[in-house]
Amino acid sequence: SNSINNNPPTIIYSDKPSLLVVIDGAPKVQKNEKLGVDAVVNTPFNIIRYNNNKYYLFGGKPWYIANAATGPYAITTSIPSNLSAIEAEILQANKENNVQQEDNDYVIYNIIVTTEPAELLQSNGEPNFTPIQNTNLLFVKNSENDIFMDVTGQQYYVLLSGRGYRSSALKGKWQYIAPDKLPTDFAKIPEGSPKDN
Repeated sequence: SNSINNNPPTIIYSDKPSLLVVIDGAPKVQKNEKLGVDAVVNTPFNIIRYNNNKYYLFGGKPWYIANAATGPYAITTSIPSNLSAIEAEILQANKENNVQQEDNDYVIYNIIVTTEPAELLQSNGEPNFTPIQNTNLLFVKNSENDIFMDVTGQQYYVLLSGRGYRSSALKGKWQYIAPDKLPTDFAKIPEGSPKDN
């Protein structure tokens, strides 16, 4: 039996700046003694359930609000005053735990919540497909992810932690693809081109 699990993770594509909020299963709310509020405990993100039964997510600089822990979240400028006080503690805790704050704190993110392991592919706006010399492959230039399109087969490919996945649509269902099943053009990517690895 093959012990390696090649089932693709849930792969989510977004063409706007997004924050993938991962909750490990159904949200569990418990009192966070340190902050003195009810918070979702099975996520690395700060999601607080306030006594108005609204959920507040701290996403960098802005706060987001939702009627359920899983969203949908919208940005909010009016937050209960004691949450503003909590903000300083969260920032301090993030510093102590070396949590990487997003570089651009003032970006308004599209909040995507998942309760199962997932990977986020993003491009900065509509994907900008750029040809790779001597191949029938295009790559998405305005993305930090390795997203390719094979023009011949009209299929999309993505590499995540060294594994390849294929789909007929960026927002579609992805399947694992073994390295030896990739289009042969992948081997022809010229050295020194942006995606030669």
